[in-house]
Amino acid sequence: MGAIAIVTGWLLSNPIVGIVTWVGTILTVGGLVIAILQSVAARRSADRAERAVAQLKVRLDTANIAYASAELVTFLHMVRSGDFTLGLAFFAPIKRSLRLQSQSDPSRVEEIEPLNRAIGAIENHLNWGRIGDAKYKEAQIFRAVDGLMKTVTGWEGALARRQI
Repeated sequence: MGAIAIVTGWLLSNPIVGIVTWVGTILTVGGLVIAILQSVAARRSADRAERAVAQLKVRLDTANIAYASAELVTFLHMVRSGDFTLGLAFFAPIKRSLRLQSQSDPSRVEEIEPLNRAIGAIENHLNWGRIGDAKYKEAQIFRAVDGLMKTVTGWEGALARRQI
């Protein structure tokens, strides 16, 4: 009889080995159940975190859009007072914010081109006003800003509906 046969015979005939095998099996199955429960709990936590991030994004977007709206009103006061250099400097972050907002939501793709046209018209008229060019028309700036305000108001409404 070989050594392997002796060890195998002893393992199969020893009652302690059978008990240890059953205990090991029960512990393995218990560990598997615990792992599955932890996996389900982790998935639920990830889902809650994802919803919280989405809600935070809506709140931040709402605040950014409301701020852009207020900045546009202040910008119009600068234009009315004829301070075109300050108006250009003040308009730069507004322009950036509006462009970022327009690109942050796939449903706004059709608004990008009109937004860029309005921004370009405002910048052109500000530059013409700054250098005293006859092409400057205050009414054109007001019309373009009015278009931007309508766009921003639409974004605010869409975000308000998302918060409900």
